[in-house]
Amino acid sequence: MESDRRKSSAKEMLTELVLEFLEAAVHEFLYYIHSMLTGCRSWVFKGELEKLCVLLLSKEGHAMETLVVEPGWSQAFAEAEHSEEQLPLPLIQLEEAFRSAMVALVATPVVTGMQQKESTRAH
Repeated sequence: MESDRRKSSAKEMLTELVLEFLEAAVHEFLYYIHSMLTGCRSWVFKGELEKLCVLLLSKEGHAMETLVVEPGWSQAFAEAEHSEEQLPLPLIQLEEAFRSAMVALVATPVVTGMQQKESTRAH
């Protein structure tokens, strides 16, 4: 009984350590994404950002997952920059572009290249 309790306690501690590590790793990844997006600010401001691609690579350098966002709001930024008058914010166009980008993101299959290879293996 005591042995089972110690094993369970050790397993709990190991689980907590792994989860804390994964949380820290995800935070580092999100910080990288935040820094990269901050670097894109001038392109967005000038209406020059045509598409944003994020690739997740395996340790061998193979693309495992690709996310492509093509903002539909670039044209509105370009028009506002070249206009002498104060144009209203294109909120409806922004909302539609944001919605379509989120739908595309949510609809992206979760299966990665590694998982696809594993699913074709014989069990």
